[in-house]
Amino acid sequence: MFHFFIQDFVEFLYLFKPIKGNTDLDNYARELRENGIVIVEDFLNAAVCDNFVEEIDAVVARDKKNPELTKSEIQYRDFNSLDGYDTGMIDIVNIDRDFPKIWDDFDPKKIETIIKIATARTLYFRTFNAYLNYSVTNTRGMHVDDVQPPVYKAFVTLKDINSTDDGPYTFVKKTHRLNLIRYINLFINFFVTSKIVTNFDLYSKKQVVQTIAKKGALVISNQTGIHSGHPQKPNHKRCMLVLSYLVVSPLNRIHRTAKDIIKNSSKIISQKDCS
Repeated sequence: MFHFFIQDFVEFLYLFKPIKGNTDLDNYARELRENGIVIVEDFLNAAVCDNFVEEIDAVVARDKKNPELTKSEIQYRDFNSLDGYDTGMIDIVNIDRDFPKIWDDFDPKKIETIIKIATARTLYFRTFNAYLNYSVTNTRGMHVDDVQPPVYKAFVTLKDINSTDDGPYTFVKKTHRLNLIRYINLFINFFVTSKIVTNFDLYSKKQVVQTIAKKGALVISNQTGIHSGHPQKPNHKRCMLVLSYLVVSPLNRIHRTAKDIIKNSSKIISQKDCS
């Protein structure tokens, strides 16, 4: 629970730092700060998305035949994963190691600018992954990421997500900062030993955002908010790119685990680097 106190305290300190600009990026940043999530349509064009899907599928197919040739880390989720959740999901960690040309058609500067404006803190890049979901009918329930420093993720949809049958990313708005419901959930979980402490069953259904979006859409999310992947219907496929960032303040550096995580991440030095 101590992690959550730190998170909420740090978020409170930066909550009132003004966003003065009025560009599209500033407005996206305001929404991200206010709600913990923002959706940006048409981040990538459809043709680029289709090419990325083909290349990612090729990486997986090659790995199944000749895993020794794979430079990234490919995790195949099955019933041995986290209580059997997410069976059918493939997580390709550091996809750019096997598909380096991805950077030719993918520029993260817009993503990084939005996060930096929203948080007014130093940004560190962690990983560039690809998620493939094939008929993932059993996902982990609503939860928060208990991580210091806080993690922001940018999801780029490579295939159309037309309905909840496709398994959209799901987020509860405004749960990324100080709120009573977070601590009620934590209190309950500590007294129910069969539950994962960071699973949150109590939240406002009115605040739930299902990220139904066309291919090429970008979703940026503060992972300290309540979120989940919606279960898919059988024979549905979801494919997306996922960039992970740390948002660091001086207070995070007094946390031992946070210091170790920061050490293994790449610093994005200044706002100039993201313009």
